Amino acid sequence: MQIAMGYARQGIPVLFLTAFSESHDRLLEHMRPFSFFDPMLVGQQITLLSIFSMLQQDVDKAASEVLRTIRQLRAGLVVIDGMAGVRHLFTTEVQLRRFLQTLAAQLVYVDTTLLITYEMSASSFDDQSAEMTMADAIIALHFRTRGLQHERWLEARKIRGQAHQNGLHRYQINGDGVVVYPRLETQHFDVSADLPEERVTFGVPALDALCGGGMPRTNSTLLVGSIGTGKTLLALQFLLSGVLQGEQGIFVTFNETLPQLATVSRRFRLPLADAIATGQIHIVRRPSTELDPDELANTLELLLGKYPIQRLAIDGMGLFQHALERQGRAQDYLVALVELLRARRVTSVLTVEINRLLGREVDFSGTPLAILGENVVLLQQTENNMRWSRTLAVLRMRSSDHSHDVHEFIITEQGLTVTSLAALHPPAKTSKRQQSA
Repeated sequence: MQIAMGYARQGIPVLFLTAFSESHDRLLEHMRPFSFFDPMLVGQQITLLSIFSMLQQDVDKAASEVLRTIRQLRAGLVVIDGMAGVRHLFTTEVQLRRFLQTLAAQLVYVDTTLLITYEMSASSFDDQSAEMTMADAIIALHFRTRGLQHERWLEARKIRGQAHQNGLHRYQINGDGVVVYPRLETQHFDVSADLPEERVTFGVPALDALCGGGMPRTNSTLLVGSIGTGKTLLALQFLLSGVLQGEQGIFVTFNETLPQLATVSRRFRLPLADAIATGQIHIVRRPSTELDPDELANTLELLLGKYPIQRLAIDGMGLFQHALERQGRAQDYLVALVELLRARRVTSVLTVEINRLLGREVDFSGTPLAILGENVVLLQQTENNMRWSRTLAVLRMRSSDHSHDVHEFIITEQGLTVTSLAALHPPAKTSKRQQSA
């Protein structure tokens, strides 16, 4: 019905032949809650008929009756909804094949598309049935249970005459109808262009200096630390630093609500509310429960296509990674995400929460997060002489010199500020004789 409405809105007449036992009134009642449904088009652009009466005749007469109705309406789309419900009316497979062949051969001359819905389980799918061998396209819709969750997946099993995206793709049924989210891994992004040789600031001048002037443009940076070390605050400062330079950004959060973010911004005197109001910062919040990575990727792609986004912050990559690992696709998905951001010239900051640790032994090698760790900044909270202090260290800065020392920082009403800068300047080079000694 959603496809039929799409045709009808373009002024193309539709013949909708139902094979289900429910009445047309009941069918329309089920469609009314969806935003795509326009009852004014039914009876005008969309004609609803039952196919049962047509198929009570022999095969040739039934095909002729359907074709006569199509020509009379000048239908550009014909839907046979629920073919499995009338298949028993054909005594043999040959009869069914002849009926479909007659329709297909004649519809070519009147420029009409035939759409058939068919109910069967994925395990009993028969590629050699009359309907399947004659179809130019086969779209399979799957409904299954994973743990306590229900999932819907779509796949293009066959598209004649053109390339298509392989594999399963998530879809949802919501107030807009069927919404499909193509898997990020199946899409191709152009990353062949030369990368700009410029720096992107964090919004903390001393940290930018420790990183050699900021992070390289289009890089992804992991902000790693235990709870309460200021990761979210630094991610917000990174985005707002871009706003000062005329750059738009996206903030993705799985924990904080908009009121919580507003409280944080007021506490640290960050102009987040103004940036949101002027459309310079776009907030994307998804609860961590039943997080759908494909829906999130689709949302990001839409924003990146609609606005000149140059910065992205994702707060809570651990939760995101967990959702991907449930589907066994974290590695491939994150590779595709990096390529998407690089193709769009987006610089990203991603926070990762870890347990409190001693020293600076943080190793993401062998994990999917290593893909995102072009740069790594470690934030720690340690106790020394009955006093808690916060420190940060730049563990990695890809293709760039950076400070290799630990520096103390504080969090005040002005945000995150580095206070210990003794190691900003690298030590003087030693002579070969001193090195050998």
